[in-house]
Amino acid sequence: MGTQQQYLSGLFFIAFGALAVWAGRDLTIGTAADMGIGYTPRALAIGCVAVGCSCRRSSPRPPMMRCDFRSRGDPCCSSRSW
Repeated sequence: MGTQQQYLSGLFFIAFGALAVWAGRDLTIGTAADMGIGYTPRALAIGCVAVGCSCRRSSPRPPMMRCDFRSRGDPCCSSRSW
């Protein structure tokens, strides 16, 4: 998997996990001995965030995209670092 793809998949996992935690905020969690209805969804959502953090940590940050409007050629975005 490429660097940018791994970085973006990590962002996706983090966003999905955060959305799942937010969506299940009204569910009762309970305790490990007496699990509520929201215990498993929250645990899976936190697991998604952990996987996303792991993906982002293991891949270096891709170079920033920037548009070069000073050039006479095509001003499309290039992947040069700032």
